[in-house]
Amino acid sequence: MLKSTGRMLLLFLIMASCMGAGYDRSGFPGKDTEPPAAAPEPAPEDTPEETDETNEEGFEELPPRPVTLSLGLIKGKTYTYETSIYSQNTIVSVTPEIPMPDEIPGIQMTTISRMIVADDTSEDYTVTQIIDSFGAGDDENRLPQVQAVLDALTGVEITFILSPGGDVKSLSGTDAMWDRVAEASCDDPLAQRMAALLKQSISDEKLKQQMATTFGARPRVPVEPGHTWDASVPMELIAGSSSTLSINYSFDSLVDVDGVEAVVLSGYADQEFPGGLPLSSDMLKDLAPGMDMKIIIDYLGLDTVAYLRADTSELMYLSSEVIIEMRNQIHDPESGQDIEITMDVNVFTEMTPVE
Repeated sequence: MLKSTGRMLLLFLIMASCMGAGYDRSGFPGKDTEPPAAAPEPAPEDTPEETDETNEEGFEELPPRPVTLSLGLIKGKTYTYETSIYSQNTIVSVTPEIPMPDEIPGIQMTTISRMIVADDTSEDYTVTQIIDSFGAGDDENRLPQVQAVLDALTGVEITFILSPGGDVKSLSGTDAMWDRVAEASCDDPLAQRMAALLKQSISDEKLKQQMATTFGARPRVPVEPGHTWDASVPMELIAGSSSTLSINYSFDSLVDVDGVEAVVLSGYADQEFPGGLPLSSDMLKDLAPGMDMKIIIDYLGLDTVAYLRADTSELMYLSSEVIIEMRNQIHDPESGQDIEITMDVNVFTEMTPVE
């Protein structure tokens, strides 16, 4: 039983790293250095009557005016796209009790990609995402079977066709990606299960949702700072299970970024599921053969900020966080063992154009 439980927990952690979501603005141009020490406050008589307002990143705020936002992708441009996924897992209970650690080592996965916009004359936008690196964990904790599958993803190209309004019209390249993964995992049972798990977790629909959320949730009419709007985004959480995330977007301000007038947009979602949102899928049966497994989502959250050029809506910088809080309940019919694990999954994403 201990051996099967250990294998099951390991695969569960792999699944966690595929599902999840954090937030980091430190990579914004000009924000990588430590801020200077605060200057002494001037005496009251020396305080100017008016001071320049700045946003929380330290950029000077400009007078508000109407701006018409568009898709904002620039043909012929390349963008970097980096995502880090981290899961923190805690064993809540084991019945009957056996010696197990309270904390299970978290898993971190980082993907670095380029997004290349084709320089063509079509009204649509052809965006090719090339995975430059895909890694999991550090050198001491990395599983060779997992890394073999992730290495197969390096160099994969996935192509999206987007309409001027931000709708994802088509996607291609995933069949070739999964062929490479299958070839890399053909000689190892754990790698094969990892490959099957990835295929069900990273679906075409999820990739389309990611692209549409990044570029499509913008009003196409003139808006001014202070304007807010809502969007309901369908989210595929796990193969066969989905939910809808209600996001509130806001045009926060116009700011000066190195002499460029920039629009600051933010998005926020905070969604709890009283009693939990149960997920079910054939993937869970594959994950723990012979065991009953239930995953329950308790919370979904989103916090994102984007800086766009005011004249073209081109993305200057994007940082986003998705947080998923969930529980995993496992029952082994053969031994009568029950295990409950809580998971906090964080996904950190940053995107910037290549200069």
